[in-house]
Amino acid sequence: MRHVREKNHVFSTEAFQRLVDGPLRRRALVLAPSDDARNLMITEWGTGYRTYSRSWLAHSKGLNLEDQRDVAFASKAAVSYRVAWAEHQCVLEDVDARVLDEAGKLNHVRYTRIIIPMAAAGGQPVLMGASVVNPAVDIRPKGLQEP
Repeated sequence: MRHVREKNHVFSTEAFQRLVDGPLRRRALVLAPSDDARNLMITEWGTGYRTYSRSWLAHSKGLNLEDQRDVAFASKAAVSYRVAWAEHQCVLEDVDARVLDEAGKLNHVRYTRIIIPMAAAGGQPVLMGASVVNPAVDIRPKGLQEP
């Protein structure tokens, strides 16, 4: 894993688009953390997440990560981004969650996410998160069944 301050670990919008449009199937986002990482401002968000409408995604730039309909889910995700930022380390994690979409429907999502702390070309810190759908992820307590 590379440290965020390494000069060759620089975020590029063009490289991000190629990666997102290709192997990541548009399942990636970029956040700009405030100095204390209390706010994680959305600067890029791919359209491959099925729990978000294209309309919401189009208007998400500039919002804090936690400014989503499902605040509990967003808050849990924000913890992982803050850990990556505070420790200057990548975070790789499996996610098995229920996410409330804009229509109020509860969606069961299972995926593997990586969060990479980086720097923009001007030196500003950014966090890139990417995920792949992973139906094999099941981190529910033993004995808990689907509703």
